[in-house]
Amino acid sequence: MKKKLLFILSLFLLIFIYSAGILIKFNFGTSATDYFNKGMHQIVLHNYKKAIENFNKAISINFNYSEAYFNRGNAKEYLNDKKGAIEDYNKAILRNPNLDYMYINRGNAKSNLKEAIKDYNKAISINPHNLAAYHNRANAKERLGDYKGAINDYTKAISMTQKPLSYESRGQAKQHLGDYAGALQDYNKAISLFPNSDMGYIFRAGIKSELGNDKGAVDNYNKALSLNINKDMAYNALGYLYILNNETDLAIENLEKALTLNINSPCILSNLGEAYQQKNDINKSKKYYQRAKKVYPSFPKYLYKEAIETRLKNIRNSKSCIRQAYAMSPDDKEIKKLYDELILNSKKD
Repeated sequence: MKKKLLFILSLFLLIFIYSAGILIKFNFGTSATDYFNKGMHQIVLHNYKKAIENFNKAISINFNYSEAYFNRGNAKEYLNDKKGAIEDYNKAILRNPNLDYMYINRGNAKSNLKEAIKDYNKAISINPHNLAAYHNRANAKERLGDYKGAINDYTKAISMTQKPLSYESRGQAKQHLGDYAGALQDYNKAISLFPNSDMGYIFRAGIKSELGNDKGAVDNYNKALSLNINKDMAYNALGYLYILNNETDLAIENLEKALTLNINSPCILSNLGEAYQQKNDINKSKKYYQRAKKVYPSFPKYLYKEAIETRLKNIRNSKSCIRQAYAMSPDDKEIKKLYDELILNSKKD
């Protein structure tokens, strides 16, 4: 009996040692942290699919690895897999609900701006000094048309650190509200903080045009072009200004330059459509309008909304927007109604 008991104990001991050996083998293999670090390295190299593979392995070892879920979500977002990114951010937040940056990234991935704002609110409740949360919430509010709310958030961001982008963004929100003097002050401040900001000059040119200072606008567009950064935007804006002033040949010259730099911009294509329409070259005008609508089928509606918004603040811009919208979508009832009011009725008057 003693021998039998001793045999059983020995057997259990061998099983324990064998099991321990397996555990020791795993411990000396690749750990979840190792795979996580490899994934992070692949993100730096922009190899997002490889990064996801490594985060998958990290998670297979440690199912509760919140940072692995979070960064896998980041990799998916880089690949434009918004749905997959949000799912991973949800899993990361479920496992670690007190990290502000996770809510910010989840908010950034959401197309529903009201839901995104909820995430930015949560991030701010965790960390009231998170600059990105205020700035991103302001962007979302601005896109929803809550310009006053956006200005408040941009102002809060500026109180934390004075960045040119915050001043430029606040200037745009003020511009939407018709506060051109306030917008001009913000653009001036942005340029003073970063004199090589081409966007600052482009925005300031737009305001000068709104205020009737077209020469000042041209000077600022040319300054933006001299910085050699977003030249397509500067050429497009300058070309559009020439359209508004009926300087058709100069408009086409600048818009063609813009198009060589950004061949699929609906804005540039549509502006070329109007420029050639102004030149009475109907075939070329139609060609560019068709291309603009093909690239962005909802662009006529975007222009319609812009025409509505600027109707009382900048009538020449409003007329231009509705002219372009109508050229692309003449059968749209809303667009046709506004076109009749702004263009046809003004001709009768």
